[in-house]
Amino acid sequence: MTRRSVPTLGVLLAGGRSRRMGRDKSAIMLDGRCFLDHVAQAMHPVVDEVIVSVASKGGAWDERYHMVEDVLPDLGPLGGLVSAFAHVDAARLLVAPCDAPGLTSSVFETLLANADRAAVVVAADRSHAQPLIGCYDASIRSALRDYLATGRRSVNGFLATQDVLRLRIDLRVPHYNPAMLLNINTPLELQRMLTLSACAVQQAPRS
Repeated sequence: MTRRSVPTLGVLLAGGRSRRMGRDKSAIMLDGRCFLDHVAQAMHPVVDEVIVSVASKGGAWDERYHMVEDVLPDLGPLGGLVSAFAHVDAARLLVAPCDAPGLTSSVFETLLANADRAAVVVAADRSHAQPLIGCYDASIRSALRDYLATGRRSVNGFLATQDVLRLRIDLRVPHYNPAMLLNINTPLELQRMLTLSACAVQQAPRS
């Protein structure tokens, strides 16, 4: 894979409180690696730099990564995007949550290949879209700050005001399976992802 000509910052969102999981999701181990490592290693080949967005040093702090604290506290994932744009003069953010360990480099590459089609391009399959797995163009920065200044913090509410493409990843990524876009918020969802991943391995073509 090659890096894009447009400067792109990879942003891993790790500022949540993991209440439903009951423990720090970024540190959950899967196949010998933590969730954060799974997503970072999938993202790294297709961006110029990867940072980890956290609410504060009291959160999911990992010295192995370039951690960036929210400049505007208590604003959820959108606050993480504002902080990322403030951190570096990138033309585009490639965003993903740390609790989606099924993401692959091919998913990120597909998003970037379509990033010029809209100000925001988010991953989707036939059942749903994932607004926090996608490309966010720097042209939205002012609108994002203005939206947050009104006291609103809903990701979907902000996207309703923007030019958004919901890109059907399942139609574009070879050997797609739903685990690729699955957020793991509870122990039950973790078990579901393990089941989906096992099925995908069994169904994958043998070389």
